[in-house]
Amino acid sequence: MRKQIKYFNLLIMIGLLLVSAAAESGSYLLSLGIGNSNFQLNQPSIVANFNPPLTGSSTFNDSATAFSFYGAKRLDEYLTLEADFLISGDITATEAGQIIKLFDVSSLAITLALGKQFGERTGLFARLGAHFWDISEGSGNLNTFNSAVDITYGIGMDVNLYGDRSRQLRVQWNHYEYDGVFIDDSDTLTVNLLFLIGEY
Repeated sequence: MRKQIKYFNLLIMIGLLLVSAAAESGSYLLSLGIGNSNFQLNQPSIVANFNPPLTGSSTFNDSATAFSFYGAKRLDEYLTLEADFLISGDITATEAGQIIKLFDVSSLAITLALGKQFGERTGLFARLGAHFWDISEGSGNLNTFNSAVDITYGIGMDVNLYGDRSRQLRVQWNHYEYDGVFIDDSDTLTVNLLFLIGEY
């Protein structure tokens, strides 16, 4: 949790810097989003590390609600440098009818997006980069017990809501790789409200 707070504070600072810099020149993007994460879990490793209370008969919930906080700077008409903090959600298991929260997952992704505008209302993009992920305890003080850096990539679409392009709806799918100790990889689908600040 402490790393999540650190990442969140870092993203807030990035956002404030982008807002203040937007008054000078260029265009910047900020967004908030919600979605769903689906994980490919290394279940034998999880059982081995959480035994007890888990056993070989434990069942796992491998999807969770995700929250996204995003800031970016347009480099030119096609390229955007992005910073995206994702709270991927909680991993839980059921053992003997009892639901046990095992750990929560979060990451800070730094990506480069290549996009193209189609007409006045729609833009498509693909992104590639790295994410600094963190797996924290599911109870107590939520200390980190596994973290690393791995690849992430995704695709998405921006749709102009009304008026100029300063307010858009972003739908995106992102894939995240992990080290395989507890999680092999995950896929997240999010819907974001996207705000363009500065010149387009």
